[in-house]
Amino acid sequence: MKRTILFVLCLFFVSALLFAGGGQEKEAVQEGAVEQEAAVEKSTVELFWHMTEYETWLRETMKPIFEKENPDIELKITFVNDPENEAVLSSRLAADNLPDIFAVIGGTAVVALQEDKLLDISQYPDIMTNLDNYPKNLFDFPRNVREKHGMEPTGIYGWPTFKVMTGLFYDKNLFASNGFEPPATYDEFWDLCEAMSKTDVYEKPIAWGNHRWLVFNNFWQVATALAGPDVSSRLMSGDLKFNDPVILEVWDYYKRIADNNYADLNYKSKEWGLLESDFANLKYGMILQGPWLFNSYPKMNPDIELGVVPFPTKDGKNRHWVGFVGDRNWWVSKNATDSREAQLKVVEWMTGPDYADHMIQDANLLPFYQKKYNVESPVITEMDAKGFPVAPQANNQLDVLIPAGNPSFYSFVWENLNKLTNEGMSVKEFGDMVENFYGQFR
Repeated sequence: MKRTILFVLCLFFVSALLFAGGGQEKEAVQEGAVEQEAAVEKSTVELFWHMTEYETWLRETMKPIFEKENPDIELKITFVNDPENEAVLSSRLAADNLPDIFAVIGGTAVVALQEDKLLDISQYPDIMTNLDNYPKNLFDFPRNVREKHGMEPTGIYGWPTFKVMTGLFYDKNLFASNGFEPPATYDEFWDLCEAMSKTDVYEKPIAWGNHRWLVFNNFWQVATALAGPDVSSRLMSGDLKFNDPVILEVWDYYKRIADNNYADLNYKSKEWGLLESDFANLKYGMILQGPWLFNSYPKMNPDIELGVVPFPTKDGKNRHWVGFVGDRNWWVSKNATDSREAQLKVVEWMTGPDYADHMIQDANLLPFYQKKYNVESPVITEMDAKGFPVAPQANNQLDVLIPAGNPSFYSFVWENLNKLTNEGMSVKEFGDMVENFYGQFR
């Protein structure tokens, strides 16, 4: 009996030891698996964007969403605002070290196209499924650049960042309390400016500041209103010249604002941050800008209730929201810095509908391929409430590209605008100067 009890006890201790060892071994295996998982290297995809207004959105909203769905990929996001971004990217291009995916206005993208350093993304079916929803002529410019430099004029090398619905912004409350109404006709616009200038409600009727966007928005909105939604393609093709009578009316817009003191003539010394704050605090009556105002201004002044309308036309009819795109694109580097597969996953994500829905709802930006909007946004509310269509012609190629080595169209106008507004140059002389500059690149 004692032997039996002793034998059972031995078996018990042996089993206990084996069990403990097995548990330790299992635990060790589990720890090893965790360590192995932690040791798996993630692919890094570098994004470079020039619009710091959306840095928080991309970093804090979109980056976690993507990385949760793709735990093997890390997004490295760099923001450098316009125009410094052009210098940084030019340096990266010269070092043959472009970011995997980058957004830029002109310059660097044109050189990269000329030097065949951008990836043709049309060869990837999943990406093309998304891009098939974009207007086809959005992809024409890169092909034209390649053809002019002896390369095959096919493929798709980038996609537009978003559709910027720009318009004439104002505060609904202050307008209503002073009997002002947003203008529908061009004459009403000038009458409103004059009425505002005769009261102490605003410091100036119109907000201008030291940023090229003030030229972009003013020129294209006024040009579209006065010359029609196909004005951009006509100007780029040469069917319409920058010194033709209808475009002289656009230059006269700047002259008229200056001559009547409707804006601060020291606008070039007023930085964007100060202008933004001044408009939010209602020092100015109107500003021609884009949907980012819906994000920033209510935070600066909770009492502001932004309204926006398209720039008024001569007869108050055929009014269109003006959308910017052109070369304001995302581009894809041909030499992936880490992993081509990871790079393409990010491109597919950024061109897809989920990204678009967040873009609308979180950042008030309108993607080009989205026809119906199922999420709430003040941009969509303003568009729907007033029933103004988005002109398809005006949305396709509004940013003008100038070949590398020359200042862009906008920089040229911006650098010389003082001659028109402050130094007495005539509208005709200014139009001739711009046409002489731009005409050489057609």
